[in-house]
Amino acid sequence: MIDIKNINNNILSNEWEERYSKLPHSTQKKLDILRDTKVSEYNLKVIKRKYLYPSIGDIFELFPTDDIKLYGVVINNHICNLTVKDLLVVVIFKEGVDIDKIKNNQISDEDLILPPQIITKQYWSMGFFYTVAHTEEQIEIKDYGFYNALKKVFYNEYGEELAHRPKMLNMYGVVTLSGIAYKIRRELIISNRL
Repeated sequence: MIDIKNINNNILSNEWEERYSKLPHSTQKKLDILRDTKVSEYNLKVIKRKYLYPSIGDIFELFPTDDIKLYGVVINNHICNLTVKDLLVVVIFKEGVDIDKIKNNQISDEDLILPPQIITKQYWSMGFFYTVAHTEEQIEIKDYGFYNALKKVFYNEYGEELAHRPKMLNMYGVVTLSGIAYKIRRELIISNRL
């Protein structure tokens, strides 16, 4: 039997609680409101549906709000794990990181708003992500991985166990359509952008 308390008591949730506790009270209050907000109020804006399967190096745009545009890039595709086929790994950059910087691979870990995320192509087919450019440059995102809270193990995107804790860490699993929107909104609140 799965112990939910044990799952919720994991390194990522504990790190989030520690980070939250160090934030100003006004920011904590905004995050508390976000937690209780309906998805429709913070979901990404629909741009345009695109049904082609994204390629590694595809640069896409997304809009967390009408006036905030972010870019992301596909760093891996055609991943089969978790009994799901054709997953992708993407990174999304902070506001102000432009296409030329991405194309020229002049990015660093500090440019990311979130660690790498495992997603499906639904982000494109539902119009939340829209590919606007492509780079042949190999985008180097070093030392990332995913954490299985149930097994307390670190994996790469293929489900292969890692021998160490990666520098950039996310939960092991496919991020829901509203999950990216929530995480981005949370980071925008923390950076005082919202």
